Amino acid sequence: MQQLERRGVAAFLPRVIEYGRDQIAPLFPGYLFVHIELLAQYYRVVWAPGVRSFVAFGEVPTPVQDNVVNLIRASAIDGIIRPLSPFKPGDRVQIRAGRSPGSWPSSSDPARHAAGSKSSSTFSGRASAPSCRWDR
Repeated sequence: MQQLERRGVAAFLPRVIEYGRDQIAPLFPGYLFVHIELLAQYYRVVWAPGVRSFVAFGEVPTPVQDNVVNLIRASAIDGIIRPLSPFKPGDRVQIRAGRSPGSWPSSSDPARHAAGSKSSSTFSGRASAPSCRWDR
């Protein structure tokens, strides 16, 4: 990305904090956005180290609408998107599968849970991997 900026190319690499890992990773691994005048700046981009090609249908680079990129930018703080947790401490979740189906424990660590995800929980001292959903 620094190579592109040195060449006068506006580049945007949106990143996201991954749930449960507290690591920052690219929102779209292997891709970034550039805002260029295609005919004038094409070679500045494709000849930059690390650039493989433009996303294209056939041989024509495919532009992304400015409002799409602006929406992603608006969702990020310093280029990093911090997803909101779907749970708050004390929310009730129903265990639908695993060792304790039908039970209603409270969520105690909202960052570890996401809709439809598998999470590790302990009930009666035994670890299980239930499928979770939440009711609000």
